[in-house]
Amino acid sequence: MLRVVLDANVYISALIRPQGPPGQIIRRVLDNSFEIVLSPAIVEKTGRAFAYPRVRKYIHAGVDSELWFEDVILLAQLVAGDYEVEGISVDADDDKYLAAAVEGSATLIVTGDPDLLTVKEGCATAGLSGSCGLRFALPHRAPVRAGLELRRIPRHLAGFIQVNNSSEVRWGRRKL
Repeated sequence: MLRVVLDANVYISALIRPQGPPGQIIRRVLDNSFEIVLSPAIVEKTGRAFAYPRVRKYIHAGVDSELWFEDVILLAQLVAGDYEVEGISVDADDDKYLAAAVEGSATLIVTGDPDLLTVKEGCATAGLSGSCGLRFALPHRAPVRAGLELRRIPRHLAGFIQVNNSSEVRWGRRKL
């Protein structure tokens, strides 16, 4: 099963606009289409982000963001958060997503953060092999439509993924 790390902004967007691509991603977790990998650092960052006034004003009055996110946590694979990486992302605060992906054996990080989408192949610097084996996807490009069968493809085409109808769907801008 595909294991995925989601950026805090994906959770926020899913709660604000459940019918949008981030909301569809969360719904696919309910269908057991893939597993979300979370670390304590991601849980803490996302919880803080839900409390930001600029976020709170977009959350519907009848929705309890803390309770909603607790449900997501229960569905996710929570890693211990013992693994640390430094200096891979331009924004050091984003390294937590890479660490969770490696610790939780995830192969995909879904994010709209340009710093994460442009991660250089610097994983070896942090003691990680190659380019971590990770792919990065924009939320609106993640595999959320029913019936998509994900297949492994060569690492040099990691910016793309092949689906069951033999066409290619772009998964972000990054090629390994």
